[in-house]
Amino acid sequence: MSSLNSSSAATNPNPGTLSHTILLTAVAVTALGQTLVFTLLPSLGRATGLAEMQVGLIISCSSLIFALASPVWGTLSESLGRKRVLVIGLSGYSLGTLMFAVVFDIGLHGGLVGGLLVAGLVLSRMVQAAIMAATPAAAQLIPQISLPRSSAPRVWGVLVQRTIWGQ
Repeated sequence: MSSLNSSSAATNPNPGTLSHTILLTAVAVTALGQTLVFTLLPSLGRATGLAEMQVGLIISCSSLIFALASPVWGTLSESLGRKRVLVIGLSGYSLGTLMFAVVFDIGLHGGLVGGLLVAGLVLSRMVQAAIMAATPAAAQLIPQISLPRSSAPRVWGVLVQRTIWGQ
């Protein structure tokens, strides 16, 4: 009986545990990182000689891929498990951010210019968005491990609604 309880505790940690803290921190850092990218992108675009339309293209293409990939990751999180998908999403976010930064750095030093720079930036952001789209699906772990089963779906619905409406 004790092994059943210990394995149950490992898959469903109590709020306030290290797992819960790591999960919340990971989701918050991802959101903060995205905010920084959107804040810095116009300035970096100007520094590399990109037009506003090109900067908008980078944001639009990555947003489109994110929107298309999110439902796929939601389905995969059901079969692969939310924890595994979260690790994939956070890893993809980290590697994609590094790739995007490297391409921008090359552009800032004149190694890539014009259309090649835009293509590299769009491609790196699209790859990042495709993998990073796993993070919201896996973030369903937060209400799942924090709340009683009966209230988790309702709370998750409110969180999604507020995210969609930007509140």
